[in-house]
Amino acid sequence: MIKKKEVLRKDIATGKMFPRNFLTRIVKNKKGEISVDLSYKAHGKGVYILLNEVSIKKLIQKSLLDRAYRTSINKNVYQKIEEELLALLKNE
Repeated sequence: MIKKKEVLRKDIATGKMFPRNFLTRIVKNKKGEISVDLSYKAHGKGVYILLNEVSIKKLIQKSLLDRAYRTSINKNVYQKIEEELLALLKNE
């Protein structure tokens, strides 16, 4: 029986590679809207972040989404993403 390869993605906060199911995807669609993608299937450019408080704080403090999407992102969007990620963290 052939084993499937484990899909690895890079966490933007730490720069380390993790299996995709350990990470949470943040996606920017063609309209420029940024949201958390729990299905891993939304269209657009996706970046991955490990779901822990240290990574979430680093994402906000260093404005890592600005760098990943090569554009300036409003602070309100960062607040919305932070709230969604912290809510997911508490539900685990």
